[in-house]
Amino acid sequence: MRTKSVSVSLILALVLLLVSFVMLPAVAVAGITPSVELVEIYYDDIECTSTWTYEVTFVGEHGLSHWVLGIPLCEPAPAVVSHSESVEFEWLGVGYDGSCGGFYGLKWETKDGYDLQSGTWAFSFTLDGQYKEGTGTLAMLKVGKDCNSVAVIPNANGYTGFICDTYPCNGSGTPEEPVPGINGWGALATITLVAVSATLLLRRKALTTT
Repeated sequence: MRTKSVSVSLILALVLLLVSFVMLPAVAVAGITPSVELVEIYYDDIECTSTWTYEVTFVGEHGLSHWVLGIPLCEPAPAVVSHSESVEFEWLGVGYDGSCGGFYGLKWETKDGYDLQSGTWAFSFTLDGQYKEGTGTLAMLKVGKDCNSVAVIPNANGYTGFICDTYPCNGSGTPEEPVPGINGWGALATITLVAVSATLLLRRKALTTT
């Protein structure tokens, strides 16, 4: 009985192993392994801009048609002052991707003549304004007729993209750091009050001595 039980277990293990070998190629052919990662954020304190760099990695049976980086719907919309991408891609701007359910974001499309079935490509764009960091960014990759939504991999600080709020920037190369309660006219009023108080104090002392 013990020998028979061991034999049955061995047969079942061999069957499962065989099934796994048969199924693996089908999964590898039918599926894809896309990823989008935020690599770098750069704030320019002179131009008051922010530059965001991403890497897209893709492996699949069919070529990558285009991809869209999801961004928030800000009012007003962020202005893209410049962009750069791998030579295989073309910048299409900001808008809705009608082929993938109206997904909104920054779109790049594979140029004619390229069949991108595997690789890693770099993309960057510069916004007019120092937009603050955020999380939960999504991206959409169009492969053949399929739309594949992926969560953006965060950078070392845990951020995946930008939000609608911006950091203050005065273009001097140093960030604006307002003093709480004392800035602008408030600072002038405070200085004036101190000067008047000192003048009155000196006059009172002079009258007392005389």
